[in-house]
Amino acid sequence: MRSANPFRNPVFFITMIFFGVIWAISLAAIISCSQPPPQPVALGLPPAATQLGVYSIRSYGAVPDDGVDDTVAIDAAIDAAEAYTAANAQSRAVVYMPRGVYQETGVSIVGSRVTVEGPGELKLTGTSGSAAIFVESTARDIMVRDIAINGNNSGSASAGNGVLVQGQRVRLDNLTVRNTKDHSIAASYPCRHVTIER
Repeated sequence: MRSANPFRNPVFFITMIFFGVIWAISLAAIISCSQPPPQPVALGLPPAATQLGVYSIRSYGAVPDDGVDDTVAIDAAIDAAEAYTAANAQSRAVVYMPRGVYQETGVSIVGSRVTVEGPGELKLTGTSGSAAIFVESTARDIMVRDIAINGNNSGSASAGNGVLVQGQRVRLDNLTVRNTKDHSIAASYPCRHVTIER
């Protein structure tokens, strides 16, 4: 007696299709997990990051010691760092400020997990009430370290705060703040967990 053809059995045929689909899904998951982490350009960020998550203000057009306002360039580097941490959960980004003096009217940090670090110096040319660095109430897990801030107080309205903090979990480390018209470092509501070192 001839044996029945298993391919004519509908149960066998459906079972084979089911296991084939499961195998294809498993293979796709293994391949996607083995891909390298995305680079900044793949995330739609500017290619100015010299390494993953590090953004030099020089790459965005800031020029030290030229007496020209660098606010737009510094803001652009901070924006790129914030976009990187927003797209990469639990990541941290660094806004790097190389040695030199950078003129600015005040910059803001609104995102999370951003470090602004020197050894550069910011020279504030904004109006009274502004801040060289303003950590806004939406910001979380921010660090500002190893930079100098010159408030540029000439007795007129051309100076303000060095650092103004309203965010949460903010660490200020090894800052030199001088010549401010208002406050060197100010923390106001709704700030929480602000640490100042050295």
